[in-house]
Amino acid sequence: MEEKVANLIKELKALPIHIEIIEDDGGVMTLAIEFPEAFEYAKTLDASKKALVHSMKGWAEALSSEFNRWKKGRDNEIPYLLKILVSSEEELLSCLK
Repeated sequence: MEEKVANLIKELKALPIHIEIIEDDGGVMTLAIEFPEAFEYAKTLDASKKALVHSMKGWAEALSSEFNRWKKGRDNEIPYLLKILVSSEEELLSCLK
């Protein structure tokens, strides 16, 4: 059983998270496509990505406490919620595409 759980976590961590990047004169906005609750704006792309990852972790933790209510109609987002919960910020940053 432990091996199955470890394999599942490995599969979740391998999921890419695609981002949309919107640049303007003042900075860069990044939006998580698969996890639309999360978006951030910063002066540089690197700073925006780091803020986005931090935001995703915060949202995932908050939403997991209301999971039964939040999950309705969001079947496609559930694997990403789980991915975010089991991944470190460094792991999430490396999987942004």
